[in-house]
Formats: sequence, structure tokens, C-alpha cells
Amino acid sequence: MVFLLLPVVLIGAGVSRWPERQEVARAAEFFLADGVIVTGSRTGKRPTVGDLEKAGRAGIPVIVGSGVTAANAARLMRASDGL
Repeated sequence: MVFLLLPVVLIGAGVSRWPERQEVARAAEFFLADGVIVTGSRTGKRPTVGDLEKAGRAGIPVIVGSGVTAANAARLMRASDGL
């Protein structure tokens, strides 16, 4: 399986600031990704539920790549396809 890693911060612009949400889908399609892994703004930080929902618009599985704790696991799982 091939997953495309999408950190929330890419060259200083967060996913929420991307001009087109379709960029996730285009990149995933180009790289033949089986899903996307979304991380927080830095190591160990979780992505927001909004970031996961935006990435999910690509139509492929969305995996949380960092910041999962016992306190937030259920909420993140509801907004993604895996932890």
C-alpha cells in the first residue's frame, strides 16, 4: 500500500489555507496513493477534526499520523479511517 503523508503545515501554509481541496485528491491520484496520513503542525501534535474532514474529501482513506491519546482517540477515529 502507498500512503501520501500530508502534514498540516506544508511550506508555511496549512491544509485549511489550500486554495483547492481537490489538491489532496490530485496528489493522491498522481502518486497512486491508497490513502492519506494527516499529521499535526509538529511532531506529536494531532490534526484537527476539520483537517481530517478536508483530507477526507479526496475520497480515499484518511489516517491520523500523530497526536493520538486516550482522551482524543474516539473523536479522531470518528473523523478518520484509522489511527
